Amino acid sequence: MKNERFEHAINQAANYFEQAHTVIENGQLWIGKALEAYLMEAEIERQPPPQAPPSHIGGIGNTGGKIYYPFQSESEKYDIALGRCRANRQAPVPPPHIDKLIVDKNANFEAAQEETMPPIYESITVRPRGKKGLLEYRFTYEGKRYSIYARSKKDCWDEYIKIITGKKQKSVPAQNFESVAWSWYNRYRKQKQSPRQQEETQKLLHEICETFGAKDIRRITTDELQDYANSLSPTPRKRDVVMCLVKAIFKKSTPRIIKVDPCSDLELVKHKGKGHPVIQLAQQRSIFEREDSEIHKKIFMAYCCLGTRLSEFFNGLPNIDFQNHIFEVVDEDTSTKKHRRQIPFLSELMNEADRDEFLKLTSHGVQQHFSKLFKRIRIKASFHSFRVTFISCCNHIGMNPKQIQRLAGHSSVLMTMDTYAKLLRHDRTSPILEYLKRLMAEYNL
Repeated sequence: MKNERFEHAINQAANYFEQAHTVIENGQLWIGKALEAYLMEAEIERQPPPQAPPSHIGGIGNTGGKIYYPFQSESEKYDIALGRCRANRQAPVPPPHIDKLIVDKNANFEAAQEETMPPIYESITVRPRGKKGLLEYRFTYEGKRYSIYARSKKDCWDEYIKIITGKKQKSVPAQNFESVAWSWYNRYRKQKQSPRQQEETQKLLHEICETFGAKDIRRITTDELQDYANSLSPTPRKRDVVMCLVKAIFKKSTPRIIKVDPCSDLELVKHKGKGHPVIQLAQQRSIFEREDSEIHKKIFMAYCCLGTRLSEFFNGLPNIDFQNHIFEVVDEDTSTKKHRRQIPFLSELMNEADRDEFLKLTSHGVQQHFSKLFKRIRIKASFHSFRVTFISCCNHIGMNPKQIQRLAGHSSVLMTMDTYAKLLRHDRTSPILEYLKRLMAEYNL
């Protein structure tokens, strides 16, 4: 294949050299003919002119069988031509211009050459840009550097011609970043979020618009976005969330408003969190001993035995099936693809009266209560540690990993076992561990 391409390139080069040689030879030929025509038209008879001068000055093939000799000076030629024209009451005709004659004679030849030559826009150098199949053509005109983005070389060439000929391109009206960002949020993101998520996203958008709000979105460069990402708070989680919003806004604006997404060349270090610690068996017993409120003890037991998230627990309380002992999770406020799952439970975990007591509380109040409790008994844990504790206890008693993944609602078993499942120290048992053993035996999990 490489040899065939090499031979084809050699043949093409030879054809172009042959055509160039032909053009040079034809040019020399026509220049010679032009000079000959000029001299022949300028020649007049050395003998005195006849009494009845001809009606016109002789040209090529119009000598009438007479012999003409060229004069040595242009002024002498013109004077005699002027005398003949006055006798015929005509204005003198200056000798034809050589360049004009060459252009006229070569018109057909050049037209034939253009038919065989490739289009001129095929010779420009372009490079692919972005993931949308665009091509970039760079050039400098009148000391200013231009970059043209288009789908093909011909489109790049047409835009280039418009610029150098002074034809203004149809410009998109300037749109500041703030208007584009809020339009994107209200149209594509707001309907998919819970009220709490809407509040958090709107707060982040206000922070982003403080930096880029008044700027034209087409004028924001990759360097400005990179500097903004580097200047965010040292909390990696917040930086990831903010830049995720920025990328989504620019992605929807390409190519409708901007031609190339400046976020495509950003270099962001992906943050991997340390994870939430598990509550060990001894710490579980300590929480039951040190907690004075019976309702919060039941909430702690329910959270660690169902393995739900904070929002899933309170959203699923009204839909509990106490007859079949099924806690159904139907929540769009999750980061996984599985938003609907059923978690079995035993009647000893809670009843309808407990459910009514739980509904009197708020998720924020419960979270604050356990944060203070952890500080008081000096346990390094968070509210999400309840979910980690559930998965770790299920793994500790030997439950099938696929069953644990289904109960947790994870998209893959790798996330369940590698990220959430922690090792428990061999210690005395706890009420949570004993409950999960009875649940596994009851439902054959």
